[in-house]
Amino acid sequence: NWVEPLLSLARLHLTTGDSDLALDETEKILQSQPNNESALLMKGAAQLKKGDVEEALTSFQKVRRVNPRNPSAYSDIGVIYVLKKRYTEALPEYERALELAPDRLDALASIAQVYSLQGNSKAALERVEKHLTKTEDRAGVYQLLGQLSLASKEYPKAIAQLETAVKLNPN
Repeated sequence: NWVEPLLSLARLHLTTGDSDLALDETEKILQSQPNNESALLMKGAAQLKKGDVEEALTSFQKVRRVNPRNPSAYSDIGVIYVLKKRYTEALPEYERALELAPDRLDALASIAQVYSLQGNSKAALERVEKHLTKTEDRAGVYQLLGQLSLASKEYPKAIAQLETAVKLNPN
């Protein structure tokens, strides 16, 4: 499969800071496979790293059109909306990502971040607590709760939550 090496090259270029080369590699894929989700996501990431926020948004939205069940598309669109300080638009994107992939704690952390950016740390904690019953990664949720409680200077609560995270996942 010729696509995987090009995606790996694009990822490597992005990691080493060469967004232009990453874009070149993704374009090679998209010329023959214009709906390749991985290439579109990588293209959006490279565009975002270059500061081309609107172009990145377009790439991520195309992924969402190609596959409405791709949680990364929703998460990445949420990132764009947060960058643009459009928090009320970011929340449903992250919520949909989490709905599609309940174990994606990055989406849950992003939801909490948006609430915190809006000055509502209580809503952030409540939303994360609500997710405890919806994921297999309870340790990760308790870790996130501990971090949120720590940020809110609720130290005894943070200690209890982080200790629970360690008990659930001692390795």
